[in-house]
Amino acid sequence: MSELHLFKLDGIIFRDNPSSFIIKINYNVPLNRLIDVDDSKTIISRIKDWVSDEFLKEIEKDRLYYNISATFSLIHDDNGELRLWQGSFQPRNNERCLVKESTLFQMNHFENEVFTVTRPDNVFENLRISGLDTKWTISDVKSIIFTFESRCSTARHILRLNSPIIPANRLRDILSRRYTFFSRLLD
Repeated sequence: MSELHLFKLDGIIFRDNPSSFIIKINYNVPLNRLIDVDDSKTIISRIKDWVSDEFLKEIEKDRLYYNISATFSLIHDDNGELRLWQGSFQPRNNERCLVKESTLFQMNHFENEVFTVTRPDNVFENLRISGLDTKWTISDVKSIIFTFESRCSTARHILRLNSPIIPANRLRDILSRRYTFFSRLLD
């Protein structure tokens, strides 16, 4: 089974300076997991709870941001060529193709805002960019990607044991090397 069809967490952590590091995490949620209203609300609630638990200090200081993008298929109008794509729809013009632009994470508003924009019809509408000189058309959406980013203090931020965001034994790697990648399947 392709990783596009799995509920997956991945990311990168790197040293920003001697007293802080930057964490960027991505939750990859297959679109078919967001079609059912109850399943969608459960998944969004789980993501909010995980992020809130791990980044409470950053949230309290308004230092956690998120955006929503997607992985989708493009089809060429002339030759029918298919491409799997994420993020920018037309890189040479630096056009962004996001479901939701980067915004400050707020625990009280996250679930309602995200639930609305991640409904399948809204995802397609937000990914469509009109007025571009291109022969590529979005054919289908594979997954929705929730990306969270924050600058964290090395003195105050402690990665919890059994954190769903990063295994606790990676803390020494973060502090001793420039960066570390992590990946975890959540199904």
